[in-house]
Order: sequence, then C-alpha cells, then structure tokens
Amino acid sequence: MGTGKFVTVYPGVWTEREKPYAEEYFAKIKELEDRGPIDVQALISGKIEKGTQGFSNVLEVKEDMMLYNAKKYDPDNKLYQDDEYAKSLGYKAKIAMPAFAAHDDSFLTAFNGKARDFLAVTGLHHEIEQLLPVYAGDTLYLVKDKLELIDLTPEEGSIYRNLVLKCYGSVYNQNGEKVIEVLFSARENLKSYEDPADMGNQRGWESPDWWTRPEHYYTDEEWQAIFDTWAKENYRGDEILYWEDVNVGDMPNVTIDGPIHASCSPTPPYGMAVGGSRTMKELSDPEVRAKMTRDPKFGVYVPEDMTQWDPEVPPYDDPRRGMGPPPDMPKETKRGIFINFLGRDFAIHHINNWMGTHGWIQNIRWGIMTHPVEQGFDFPKNTSVCEMIEKIPACAGKKCNTHGLQYDVMKIHSQVYDKYEKNGEHFVEIGFWITTINDDEIYEEGGATIKLPSRG
Repeated sequence: MGTGKFVTVYPGVWTEREKPYAEEYFAKIKELEDRGPIDVQALISGKIEKGTQGFSNVLEVKEDMMLYNAKKYDPDNKLYQDDEYAKSLGYKAKIAMPAFAAHDDSFLTAFNGKARDFLAVTGLHHEIEQLLPVYAGDTLYLVKDKLELIDLTPEEGSIYRNLVLKCYGSVYNQNGEKVIEVLFSARENLKSYEDPADMGNQRGWESPDWWTRPEHYYTDEEWQAIFDTWAKENYRGDEILYWEDVNVGDMPNVTIDGPIHASCSPTPPYGMAVGGSRTMKELSDPEVRAKMTRDPKFGVYVPEDMTQWDPEVPPYDDPRRGMGPPPDMPKETKRGIFINFLGRDFAIHHINNWMGTHGWIQNIRWGIMTHPVEQGFDFPKNTSVCEMIEKIPACAGKKCNTHGLQYDVMKIHSQVYDKYEKNGEHFVEIGFWITTINDDEIYEEGGATIKLPSRG
C-alpha cells in the first residue's frame, strides 16, 4: 500500500522515470536543428514522405470549407466570400481567413505521457504570422521548424514538473511560397506518485474547476444590451482606415457574439475547426424571437431548426472519424468548454470590423488559462512568450482568470497600444480581451499586429 505522496522534482534534474522521455524530446529538438530549413521543392515534388521528422501534414484548400468558416465568423466580410471584390483589392480571388491552415496539432509536440501520472495543461499561447494570402485550390504543406523545452519548475522543488513546450512551424503553398509561420505553445504540468500503485484506476487528467462560476440566465435587459451592441457595430468594409488616423489608446467598438451553445471541435489538418454555433443576429427582430423557444435555465432563444444556429458542415476527410471516446470515459454533464481558437476567430471578426478590408492582419496571437490561480493552479508564469494582456492600458491589473463555457457570450474589447513604421510599411499593435456578459470575467486574451495603408 502506498503513501499517496507525490514525487518532488527540481529544475533540470530528471527522475529515473522522466529521464528517457526527456532524452527523447531533446533528440527531437536536435533532429530538427540538424535538418535545418526544409527543402521545399523536394517536399512539393513528393521526395520527402509525410511522417518524416518535421513534415506534418498536407491540406487541400476547399472553397466550401473557406466559405463555411467565413459565414460563421465574419459573414459581412466580402474579402472572404466574393472573388470579384477581392480582385478589386489586388488579390487573385477571395482569400481564406488568417487562421484557416494553421493546424495546432500538426506542430505541437507533447512530452511523452509515460513520464507522469497526472497532466494539467494551462497557459496556452499561440501565434500566427500571415505572410501571404491563401486561396481555394491551394495545396498547403505544414512543416515543423523548431522545438523548445523550457523547465520552469521552481528551484526549491515542486510536486509539479512545469514544462513550457514551444513548437514553431511554417506552411508552404504549391508554388513553394511560405504563406504562414506559427508558434504553438503550452505549459504542461506533470505530477507522479512516489508509489505507482497509488495511481490505481484514476484518470490522469487534471483541470482547473472552471465550473465554479455560476450558470448565467440572460434577462430581457441583458438581451436588449446585446441588441444595442449589435446595432453599434461599425463594419468598416471598403472604407479605408489610414495609419495616420489611428491613435494609441483608441478602443474599437465592442462586439458581442453568441450566446454560444456549442464550441467547434478540432479538425485535422485545418487550423479552423468545424461545428459549433454562429451568432444569430436576427434575434434582434422580435418577430423572429417569437418563433423560437426560450430555454428556462439560461434564457437563450432556441430555434426549431438547429441548422439556423449550427451551420451545416461541408464534407471533409476526418482522420479521427469512428474513433469515439474510450469506453470507460464518463459522460460529461457539465457545460462544455470553448476551445482556444474559437475566441481567436471571433476576434478576427472584431478586428476586421475596425480595420476594414484594406487592412492586413500580419500577426494574430491569443492565449487561455494563463492565470488559473482562483481555481487552485498557481503555476510559474511563462516568461518565454510575449506579454498580451499586460500590454493593454485598459487591462491594468486584470488577469485572464476563467474559461469560456457553453452559453457564454464572446464580448470582445480591444485597445491600440502602439503604432510604428517598419521597412516602409505602417503597423499598429492592438490588444484584445474576451469576457462573459460580466466584463470582469476574462477568459481569453490576445493581440494583433495590423498593417494599414498610409496617406504618405
């Protein structure tokens, strides 16, 4: 019979159990270092096989999937839906949303699960650098470039091994052009019993208890506030926002999406997921609301035909189809959680509203679960990634302190915190934060580097 005690670990000092898997990870790091830049032409011609270290996935860009995402997240944006309009702006045709091909799990490389009994994943930090547009008909090649492993375990020791994994990659099109660069990063917190027998049949996944936040009922007054926010959305569209007209401290109009009854689900090898609900802005019409039922627990309006809420997903090849959950997996009865890039995609809509179709999102970055202290998980801060919420003047003293859950709205706020010229081009930096209907409950943070036209 064991004692129920956990192993105390120290930074850079691997236990006998951890050591082979640390060596395994460092070998992957070295293998990519030794490979150097990938031979893109060999990749495209098929001389490098899928599964070779660093070559992760191929994505055939389909028009119907591009349109499915555009209509769900940014339905008014003609740049994502209208070929002729896109050509008028100098593009070859309509373009995909910035994150369309940045598939996280094609780049994220986890630490081997055999090294621990329990895992708590927190502190997600992701970035996409949008270098060139992606078009329907493109063939995209997803390549790992570099891995980093950073041990943040406190010097005094801890029952958690706190590892930050940073995984860099590139996406090339059929012409050999690099269209996207990515960074996907997570903090993996590993914990193990001194006596392996103590693990028994426990499930080795630890999560902050996000469900301590009370369920919310949307009152008539709150619905009216949502309708008022929709009415004030300023979709700039073809009107040019010039760099000279932007000031540090500017705060674009707040947007509200949702309430969201279902999150999308990760969909290899896409960077944008399928499923989930759209924002039913037609609810601002009382005649439309009258034709729906109102959920007595949450106060949300439910259509008779759920495809009004959940757009039909185009056919696609799902490598996970038929896998299903493990047979002993308990059925989830709590409100579902929002995956990290659901907020990012509605934030792209928020940014597009403000900058219009003449702007360009050069970089989009976002993070969740960065500060789950209230839920009992006080892990070391990941200082190896750029600050996001800390850079926003309006967020002074605030933390990303909860998680998006079913029927939350995505209330997106933002503020410009920098502007500059670089290599003859003009950029602004904007930070965003996503809250529930209660502005103090922040569940996602992020930022974007935006290139704007200049009068000069």
